[in-house]
Amino acid sequence: MMIRRLARLASIFIVLVLTAPGGDARDIGRGYLDAAHAVDPSKFLPAPPAPGSAAFADDQYAFEFTRTLKGSKRWLLAEQDNKSDLASLAADFSCALGFALDRKHAPQFFTLIGKTGTDIGHTVGTGKKFFARLRPLVGNDAPICIERGDIAKSYAYPSGHTTQGWTFTLILAELVPDRADEIAARGRAYGESRVVCGVHWASDVAAGRVAASTLVAALHGSKAFRADMDRARKEIAAFRKSAPRPDPKSCTVVNAAAAKQPW
Repeated sequence: MMIRRLARLASIFIVLVLTAPGGDARDIGRGYLDAAHAVDPSKFLPAPPAPGSAAFADDQYAFEFTRTLKGSKRWLLAEQDNKSDLASLAADFSCALGFALDRKHAPQFFTLIGKTGTDIGHTVGTGKKFFARLRPLVGNDAPICIERGDIAKSYAYPSGHTTQGWTFTLILAELVPDRADEIAARGRAYGESRVVCGVHWASDVAAGRVAASTLVAALHGSKAFRADMDRARKEIAAFRKSAPRPDPKSCTVVNAAAAKQPW
């Protein structure tokens, strides 16, 4: 019964993420990990910072300071990073890669990343349900970078966008190792955008990176995942030679906005 409930929660999370504006239903499917090997953040993440603790004070500072960034270039990047469909995610990392990835020219890569979506959904859904932490926007009218809508009804810890983005970061860095530094810098900033946006605490983002790192390690235990990685690696190596390059001016803006922690 519990496994079925968690699977349903994971499915709901994936549908919410990938059918959001710009989402792609083709990204939904069966993952790489079965129930016996699924990642459960409740077993390795610490509890979120308790109100009144020094760690919670740090979270509050980050939230309050980043409200002052409204309208800045960093705020605009956070708005951009809110789009979590795979095409947008790949575009977000084009400056870090030095070339653009698209589904038409890199179908093996998009299949690989799409399949991890189910595993990410299970990981995040399990953690959010267990910790049930409220988002920083709850109980106030502070500005956030997206429409409030129903986001306050979902839990915060670990950050789903960060878990997805850091999973993407680690996989992409392995596939294109000569750009690992740039990819990791962009992946760090992608998670920090959730704090700038006002929809996550800083500790939610840190927890998302730990969850993603654990998930990627577990994924490497899957023979199917390793085989898909090999196919994607060869595909990207071949496509990279003729792949379109991102706009240098746009990359200057992105790189400058993401160059340092914004709080």
